[in-house]
Amino acid sequence: GLTFNATGSAQVDTITAHAKGGVIIGGGAIDTITLGNGADIIAYTAKDFDALKAESGSVNSTEASKLPTVGGDVITNFAVASDDFQFSKAIQALLADKGGEVTTNWFKAHSFTDTSNPELTAGSGPRFIYDGTTKVLYLDVEGDTAQAAGSGGAGAISNATDDIIIATGIADLTAADILFA
Repeated sequence: GLTFNATGSAQVDTITAHAKGGVIIGGGAIDTITLGNGADIIAYTAKDFDALKAESGSVNSTEASKLPTVGGDVITNFAVASDDFQFSKAIQALLADKGGEVTTNWFKAHSFTDTSNPELTAGSGPRFIYDGTTKVLYLDVEGDTAQAAGSGGAGAISNATDDIIIATGIADLTAADILFA
């Protein structure tokens, strides 16, 4: 079958996927990506965490008690089990090299704003954290971001200065929706 791909520039781009799906590489800056009905892959080609931060347009927080608020590609129409995020094998290797167990502990669903949220403890290495309440996918580069249970609205977040916003606007996401190639 045909593959429909789109690649953005180093600037802010607005990309609409083809109805039949394809691979979308936003490029640098904060891009707006609208997915179609077909199976789409949002691909990040960065080979290290700094390049990934640039590719997603993310700006780190200067306060350890606050998550970053600037950055992340804006994604519309993401469908679980149909669409995927794809990161390079180099990012997968960095996750493993820094102690992340890429097969089990590298993905965590956690709501930072829900006042009934469970405790988020520092992990054993870098990990993706998906906040379904705010619809944001983060990368916790050091695996050290933590939050006390039930503290959603009040914060109580620690060690967040290394976190990267990968994408926003994602209504649902599972570990199976993140690939490495």
